[in-house]
Amino acid sequence: MSDRVRYAFRMRLNPGTADAYRQFHEAVDPIVIDEIRRAGIRNYSIFLDGDDLFSFFEVDDLEVLARVMKASDPTRPWARAVIELFASKEIDPATGMPPRLQEVFRYDE
Repeated sequence: MSDRVRYAFRMRLNPGTADAYRQFHEAVDPIVIDEIRRAGIRNYSIFLDGDDLFSFFEVDDLEVLARVMKASDPTRPWARAVIELFASKEIDPATGMPPRLQEVFRYDE
């Protein structure tokens, strides 16, 4: 079994912005990809259902994740534009990420 932390969260887009959100993720800012790598994030997926987003990733160390994400610059053009699409912008101060959902079931084979 892996020691990786499984991190899932949800967010909501402003109504009518799903297409723009999809387009931004067709060309993710290379700085964002670098931050994801430096944070130790692996297997990152984002799912879209109407205006609702569900995200999941695995990370080796929550402290490294927190350090990298808190140092991220939200004023860069790509980040600023994507952030403006969110109806909710709640951030967990401990991680610099949206609040983590509680895992209630897991099956590993």
